[in-house]
Amino acid sequence: MTGKRVVVTADGGRVRLREKKRGKTKKGRQRFQPKWREPRLFMIYVVDDEGRQDRNVLPIIGDFMRH
Repeated sequence: MTGKRVVVTADGGRVRLREKKRGKTKKGRQRFQPKWREPRLFMIYVVDDEGRQDRNVLPIIGDFMRH
């Protein structure tokens, strides 16, 4: 694996998560309180001499949440 090029990418955005809240509405529906979360996704992979992803090496894909 010596002499290979490694690429690290990161992406993110904003997501509203539904979290249940105690009680029901007048119409009998479940209450909820949306909270904003900012997920961060990352990918690490190896590229060949032409800059294309090397299919012989599996990429590493992960995520972590920022509160």
